Amino acid sequence: MEMMVGVALVLVLFTYSFFVCASIGLPERLWLAFGPLSLEKVPDRAARKYGDRPLFTTDEPCAWVVPQLAAASNDHKSWSAVRIRSTAGYVAALLRERFDLRRDERVAILKQNHLDMHVMMLGIIRGGGIACPMNGNFAASKVEPYLLNIGARILFTDLPTLLRVLGGGGGIADIQDVVLAARRSDIPDDSFEALTVAMHERHPHVSIYCI
Repeated sequence: MEMMVGVALVLVLFTYSFFVCASIGLPERLWLAFGPLSLEKVPDRAARKYGDRPLFTTDEPCAWVVPQLAAASNDHKSWSAVRIRSTAGYVAALLRERFDLRRDERVAILKQNHLDMHVMMLGIIRGGGIACPMNGNFAASKVEPYLLNIGARILFTDLPTLLRVLGGGGGIADIQDVVLAARRSDIPDDSFEALTVAMHERHPHVSIYCI
């Protein structure tokens, strides 16, 4: 009798432990912790699991939006897994088709802190590159040495940050293509002209694009 009670108790404990592990998603967590992880596939997996449900909300709207998604929603502060995947895919296609991104090429990011920095990183990885992000408050004098060190030719940035760096005596090393995180229609003509003049003085070979 005591043996049967012991066996029953073990079965109950085993069943309860299995229930708890399944409830907290332990198998999936262990797979993420010890299994192979590809950041390139994260947006696809998240989109399949969460769909269009908002996952992140930012205080400020993103300064740019994928043209194909612009008409889909007026809420530019909310980010769903589908929106993140689509935006990262747009960045990846832009890098490959317009800038001929090479496999394992380093791409620099220097802009004000916003969720779109992480989306850009996912896009760079999806395109086959290596994302090299910098804080938007990076000292102007340190930007050029860093860019020289990583050997980047493509820079994602925003207008205020780039003007601050150039105005503070900084440079952008061997960057060939600057991609502004903004729509051209949203940039005042005088601000864009100021950037063009400042860039021509320091880096006349650089091409400027708006994402």
